[in-house]
Amino acid sequence: MATTSRRRQGYSNGCLPTSCHPPLELPLRTHHILISYPFGPRSILTSFHGGTYQRKLEGLVRDPLSRVLIVHGDEDEFTGAASYQTWASALEAIAIGASSVDSRSPQADASGSTLGSCQVRCIPGATHFWRGDALETLLGTIQTFLDSR
Repeated sequence: MATTSRRRQGYSNGCLPTSCHPPLELPLRTHHILISYPFGPRSILTSFHGGTYQRKLEGLVRDPLSRVLIVHGDEDEFTGAASYQTWASALEAIAIGASSVDSRSPQADASGSTLGSCQVRCIPGATHFWRGDALETLLGTIQTFLDSR
């Protein structure tokens, strides 16, 4: 049976509702792509319910069926690179920890695609708005993620 892929993507504030959608059941493979996640202003954007969205995102990266890509620029105007780095490292650790303790977590689906992953990519020179060469790099990063097994 062929594996079908579904993408859920969000940019900036759109990352918040996107991260609330769990992955679909196999054989469907869900890719969550979060671009310029508003980590810095999240509390204000969510009327001070940022913790709710953080828990949803943590649940998503813990899910053994999830494949999450978070892409941000190191010159984002709303969230500093160091803040992104600390936050992203914690999310990746959650994903790694979840995959090592969840016995139902398949390491690959029938097509050989890796499941249960969270990847964070910082694009040098990119701002929150992805102008110029940063946009091409962003598109290439997303394509590589979608093509990865």
